[in-house]
Amino acid sequence: MGVLDKIIGIISEVAGCNKDEITETTNLIDLGLDSLDIINIEVDLEDEFGIDVPYDVGQSFETVEDVVFAVKERMGQDA
Repeated sequence: MGVLDKIIGIISEVAGCNKDEITETTNLIDLGLDSLDIINIEVDLEDEFGIDVPYDVGQSFETVEDVVFAVKERMGQDA
């Protein structure tokens, strides 16, 4: 499973929706996520990928693509 698929899985679990409803361009607010949900996603990302996601970075997430970019950047991969 790739980075995008793992991230979509994490977001769908926190949002309580089906993975099929989420794409890279999906806006997190449109999924009903609030700032506490974003913190939960940050923690799950840190656990899944073994990275550090600073609070300010997590709070800047607007779309799934933003999350993917931040994770890949922290993993040292090209986004």
